[in-house]
Amino acid sequence: MLLSIDCSINNNGIAVFFDHGVLLDYDLIKSTGNTEQEKIQSIVRKIDNCLGIYLISTVLIEKPPTITYNRSSKFNKALNAKSIQKLNMVVGAIMGFVSVRYPEIEIVTVDVLQWKGRQKKEVTRMNAKMLYKVETNDMNITDAIMLGHWYISQQKMKGKVNDFR
Repeated sequence: MLLSIDCSINNNGIAVFFDHGVLLDYDLIKSTGNTEQEKIQSIVRKIDNCLGIYLISTVLIEKPPTITYNRSSKFNKALNAKSIQKLNMVVGAIMGFVSVRYPEIEIVTVDVLQWKGRQKKEVTRMNAKMLYKVETNDMNITDAIMLGHWYISQQKMKGKVNDFR
């Protein structure tokens, strides 16, 4: 099974797929706590709960951008640098936890440009609704669903997944 995660410090979309591409479950993991550390701990605990319920073989995470080219006009600092830093902390915490607690689980990171390109979140949401008949408008969840869909499609093209549909 595949666990696909669209990470953030506040709301993490998750989707669980059977290896052949059937969507089994999806949800929104909301962080709790006041500090970044408390929020990250709550996210990791909830991911651990998910890994305890499903027999996950692969965790797929959208990789944070490594650099932003947009600059603020006032200070000439990279825009969203703080957000990217927080996102890197969340992804690192999840990857570190999974690799230590569940060493048998493969961890895969994918750059957003690789799986989605410059497609708007609204398009991703509509695609998830069309392909999987999901009843959510949460774009974190639909990003997680479509990230998982993209990954399984790539595995099928490489002949690594049997299509049982």
